[in-house]
Parts: sequence; C-alpha cells; structure tokens
Amino acid sequence: MMKKWISLLLALVMLLCVACGEKDTGDQAAPAGVYYEVTGIDPQAAALTVDGTEIPIELYCYWIAYNCSGLEYNLGMMNSMYGLYAELFNEDGTMKWDMPLDNDLTIAQMVKDKSVESALFYATVENMAKEHGVVLTEDDEATLAKSKEAAVEEMGGQEEFNAYLDQLGITEASFDRMAADNQLFNGLSALVLQEGSPLYLEDAGYADYAMYADHILLTTVDSTTNQPLSEEEIAKKKQTAEDLLSQLQSAQDMPALFAQLADEYSEDPGRESSPNGYIFQSGEFVEPFEEAVKALEPGQLSGLVESDYGFHIILRKDLTEGLAENADKKAQLASIHLSSLVQAQADKAKVEYSEEMESIDPAVFYPAYVALMDQRLGPDTEGSTGSDLSDVPSVDDAADSANADAADGDKPAA
Repeated sequence: MMKKWISLLLALVMLLCVACGEKDTGDQAAPAGVYYEVTGIDPQAAALTVDGTEIPIELYCYWIAYNCSGLEYNLGMMNSMYGLYAELFNEDGTMKWDMPLDNDLTIAQMVKDKSVESALFYATVENMAKEHGVVLTEDDEATLAKSKEAAVEEMGGQEEFNAYLDQLGITEASFDRMAADNQLFNGLSALVLQEGSPLYLEDAGYADYAMYADHILLTTVDSTTNQPLSEEEIAKKKQTAEDLLSQLQSAQDMPALFAQLADEYSEDPGRESSPNGYIFQSGEFVEPFEEAVKALEPGQLSGLVESDYGFHIILRKDLTEGLAENADKKAQLASIHLSSLVQAQADKAKVEYSEEMESIDPAVFYPAYVALMDQRLGPDTEGSTGSDLSDVPSVDDAADSANADAADGDKPAA
C-alpha cells in the first residue's frame, strides 16, 4: 500500500502543477527536507545547468522518486495481475534496481537517464520561452492562482498542503516553477499554431505526426462475446464488403457514395461520435489498417483489408481538411511537434552536471526515500488523492500525453 501511495502522491504533484503559478521565495533557508535527509545534499544546490538555466537537486531528486515509483508500481501491477516481469522483483516486492537490462543498463541507470531527460526538458522549455518572448500573462497568473486555491482547499487547507509538499521534499517555489513551466509549454505550443511565428508549423508538416482516414467495417467478431463469428457468417460479411467495394470502385462520385455506404453499413462502434473518420497517429490501430492507410494517397480507396476485427474498406482523407474541422486534435499535434523541437534544442544544449548530482544513485536513493516515508507515515498508509492519476500530464511527456488523449477518444475497431 505504501508504494502505491507514494506513486500516487508523486503523480499528484504533476497533476496539480498544471494549475499553479510561480512566486518569489525570498531568502534561502538552511538545508532541510526529505531529500536532504536522504542524500545529505543541499536541495537548492545545482544538479545541472542547461544553457545557463539551473535545475536544483530538489527537482532532480523529485524526478528520480517520480520515475522510480511509477516504474515500480506499474510493473508491479503487471507482475501481480499477469505474472509479467517477475525477474525484475525481489521476494519482498521491491525492484532489483541494479539488475542489468537487455541494453546492459541497469534499471537504476535507466531511471537516472530518464530523470536527467526530464530536468533537461524543463530547463529547455524555460530557455525557449525566454528566446521567443513567452511569459505568463496576468490572465495566466490569475487562472493559476485560482486553480491553486482550489487545490489547497481540496487538500484541507494551507497547512495540509504544506505538509503534503514537505512529505515529497518539494518546496512551494519548486512546485510553482513546474506549474509555470507547464504554462510556458502551452504558450510555446500556441506559437506552433500561430502563422508568422518562428515556431509555426505549416499544414503539410502535420503529416509527419498523423494520418486521416475513414472506413467501412464489417465485423467478424461477436460484440457481446468477443469471439469470432461462424465461418458462414464471416463469408456473408466478406461478400457484402466485396459488393460495397465494387460499387465504390465504379462510382462517379466515390467520396459521396463512401459516406453514404459507411453510414448505412459500417459496424464500427465509434462511427456515431466520429462520423467523418479518424485523425490518428502511428501505433494507435492494428497493423493491417495502418499499413493500408500509409499505402494510400489522400482521396484514394483501398481494396478489401482484413484485420482481427473484420473487413475494412478504407478511404484516406486530406489531413489538412480534417484538422481544419478539429482544432483540439490540431493542438494535440502542435504539442507533439513542440516536444520534438524542445528535445532537439535540449540535445544541442551545453549541459554541466554537478558532482552532487552524479553522486546520487537511484538504487540507493529510492529505497532510502521509501524507508523514510515508511518511518514518517507508516508502512500500511494508503493515501487517497480523490483523483484518477493514471494519466498524469507533465511538460517532458507532452507527446505521450497527446497520444494518450488521442487513444482515450473513440477509435475504429481496427
């Protein structure tokens, strides 16, 4: 229970950070906090500097704890539910942090690399915001302050909120900084959509991130039992699909007929909410469907495509037209593009790592952190955030968040 609580607690920081603004902290206090107790290192000492922007030990340790807890919890769930990844765990359920993986990196080194990437990404967002003149507006500040007030109230008050941050080793200033960085990322994303901006992505560029297609699906799986239909029923479905394809191939106005036949015959359960088709990214749908779409040019019709779900007739559509009708999807793709720009700049950045940062080994740090939390809160503590934290937004995972948002929407049975 304790590990689950820590995982959710750390995740909640990222969830709430979307809703908080930055504030002045005044003079630095003497070293203190959870991470100081675990490492003996001043939490405000520099962990790394990225093109002149400093990331403190406090935030670096937060990312290690965040990544360790998430990895241990998620893989632990897969192990307990499906028996997977058993070789990664000790008998007491803790992870074998020093165990080498296929690429010869240990789990701890993988976590350390990921935590460095997170810190680099955040710092680069701040640097890019300065470069492009993106700042928090008064409206941004007001919105963030209001959201933070609501978060404090949900926690039970300022005292409880402060105690919550203290348990994580995060000062309110760092909490606010992460929140501000999320808002700066959103501001940079807006520039990707703003024609004339140095970050503006031309319409044709969105094809690097998504495809647009509609389909007529004749299912070969029983929707109630999820079992294949009888051979006779499947043969009838295939014959119907071939008849529809023949009509489309000889139609004078194929797109119009396609829309008509799709409304009449398609058994895709998502069609009601996505009547014009799907804007999707690679990896969202089964391979036969995606490969067929990739082989088509906009306006082209596929042959009969068979997947585990049934028979598809696919019409690839113009992505620019689809995005013109779906501003939310375009914004998601803009965020993914921005993530690639941030990552490219981070890869070229001048990065200086401190000796203090290099001395922190996740294989030692995280068990000590968990032990300290056990001591403070009790090993059987089970916290409740009151929120679904399975999909936690964070700046460095913007592309993954956008993908997750797309995946949560209606999909064709493909």
